[in-house]
Amino acid sequence: FVNPGGPGGSAIDYADTMKGEFGKAVRAKYDIVGVDPRGVGKSSPLECLSDKQFDTFTAADPDPDNPAEIKQFRESTTQLGTACEKHSGELAAHVSTEEAARDMDVVRALLGRKKMDWFGASYGTQLGATYAQLFPKTVDRMVLDGAVDPSLGVVDSSLGQATGFERA
Repeated sequence: FVNPGGPGGSAIDYADTMKGEFGKAVRAKYDIVGVDPRGVGKSSPLECLSDKQFDTFTAADPDPDNPAEIKQFRESTTQLGTACEKHSGELAAHVSTEEAARDMDVVRALLGRKKMDWFGASYGTQLGATYAQLFPKTVDRMVLDGAVDPSLGVVDSSLGQATGFERA
């Protein structure tokens, strides 16, 4: 199983890409499987903002550095959450990392696999680590591309990621 992270990236699209990236030895041993987590891509995607509204949201300053920018960032993030709840109903309340990890275990079982092999990038690291915490007896091989501190909240986690991106 592979997951590109995001959160919000399509694991189905990522699997198609990774089929060409993994070496012959890996492809000979593994089928490359991508499952879009709930709320993403082909798995009942969240409906939040129109394309134009989302473009405006993503074009906003991702690094607010004064009180006015911080206020605007908080307001736009709150508006995004409110729009997701309004347009996606109950689904918006059920797109957590834990629920996605539990869904991965259901798919593992449906495919008749006794163990989960995982390749996670970015947020896919956290999703894989959450799976391992929930289902330690079904974990086999896992490749996690980075350390994610699950004790951090969304703001601190995003700040850490943005700081790392800026350094890189």
